[in-house]
Amino acid sequence: MDRDIVRPFTLSDGTYLPKGITVVANAWQIIHDRDVLQSDSDPNSFDGLRYYKMRNQLLKTGLDEKEVAGKHQFVSVSNSSLMFGYGRHDCPGRFFAGNEIKLLLAKIIMTYDLRIAPGSKGRYEGHSFEVMVREPASKAFKLLTNSTRTSSIRPKLS
Repeated sequence: MDRDIVRPFTLSDGTYLPKGITVVANAWQIIHDRDVLQSDSDPNSFDGLRYYKMRNQLLKTGLDEKEVAGKHQFVSVSNSSLMFGYGRHDCPGRFFAGNEIKLLLAKIIMTYDLRIAPGSKGRYEGHSFEVMVREPASKAFKLLTNSTRTSSIRPKLS
């Protein structure tokens, strides 16, 4: 989630933002914060039940099921889950996107027999692009990853 600064602005903590820069929220850091996840588990390891456990923790605090029902769901928006934006800029199509993903996954599972390639051991190396920084002068986008690899993508200008 990024915002272009169109006029000089000073934040409440005194941080000055000059006109012409782009401010980007670091969503990767937020979703890997142990305090946000409310869990002692490693945020970098896969836990398919992580958000289910988080909802159960909320139930144990005394909240009723109606209050907890929408928390930590795929299409939920909050200041600790920025996948679909937040506040008045949250994505109105997130429910449609969630349903499309479920339909696509169901179609893949029903149509294909998925297996690990013969001779493979363990999980394949994943690639993740956490941060995209725009360089205003060159109009290029630089993708910064959690590894040492970086690459630039130049948009087509018409």
